[in-house]
Amino acid sequence: MLKKLIIILPVFLFLFGCSEKRTIVNDNVTANLNISSVAQSENTDILEGNKKFSSGDFQAAIKSYEKAATENKATAFYNIGVSYYLLNNTPMAELNFREAVKADPDFAEALMNLIAVLAEQGGEKATEAGSYVEEYIKKSNHSAAAYSGIANVFLSINDTAKAMYYYRKAMEKDASSPLVLENYANLLISMGEYQDGINLLESLPVRSFFVHYNLANAYLATGNKESAYSNAQEALYSDGATEKGYDKLAEIFNKLKKYSDEAQTLRILISGNDERSYRVRLIKAYLSLSQNEKALDEVDLLLKEFPKDEELSLLKYNILVFMDINKAGAYIKELYAD
Repeated sequence: MLKKLIIILPVFLFLFGCSEKRTIVNDNVTANLNISSVAQSENTDILEGNKKFSSGDFQAAIKSYEKAATENKATAFYNIGVSYYLLNNTPMAELNFREAVKADPDFAEALMNLIAVLAEQGGEKATEAGSYVEEYIKKSNHSAAAYSGIANVFLSINDTAKAMYYYRKAMEKDASSPLVLENYANLLISMGEYQDGINLLESLPVRSFFVHYNLANAYLATGNKESAYSNAQEALYSDGATEKGYDKLAEIFNKLKKYSDEAQTLRILISGNDERSYRVRLIKAYLSLSQNEKALDEVDLLLKEFPKDEELSLLKYNILVFMDINKAGAYIKELYAD
């Protein structure tokens, strides 16, 4: 699976009711929802797990954290949840954040991470996330980034009034925060106030993947395809992209009919997660580029994994029609014979 980029920011110290000291390393892993990174502890297994986590070996880190679960339950489950999140295993991340909150109800970062992963899943899960916000707000005096994250939870369930309220709270805390401004711009774009969102994003001195992606999306909505394409290209070569981000970026390139860029983005996705849907989209991008041989090679590889797949078989037939009508005819006869 494609690993999300970890940006380790300054360390903050928190004390909790369980009397265990934990150091939280803030980690902005998505542009929309704030996920805090692993907590520190004097427990030997957690220290060992954090070393493995820092090196990017999240599976090995989980094994170390699991050893600490009987003695340092809240910290261990919390760190396991963060590790699973970075392995793109959201259900397991959710399960472990729930266990961390259950073990220590005063663990504010665990509750916020639970809220974030619930909101990310949408639907009833996102509604559940909204129900935990009031509980989270009561826990302490929150930062601008925390209020911005809460605002994004409400944005994910289309409650723009509450989203706006918490964005304003965030801006009261720090009106110059790039994270807050970026997320507020995303709200404006989501509400159809494209130009205001564009102006805000264009004012940011440092632009991550998500800033360029949101600019591309907004410019596309306003019909400015040249600026949309320019920012989509910038996004492709910017830091901070997640699997979901690349997925959405490929869609923008497709809408712009920039199939070469779409294919490149899909290849990046497939290098980390070779799921069937990405590979089918890559085949179609190759077809749009008239790269029929590449399309045929890709569909043949997929058919080895899914030999009786009707959609793939018809896709291969269509490719062959472009290449050699006789081969296409012979192939369709084989399919009917099967």
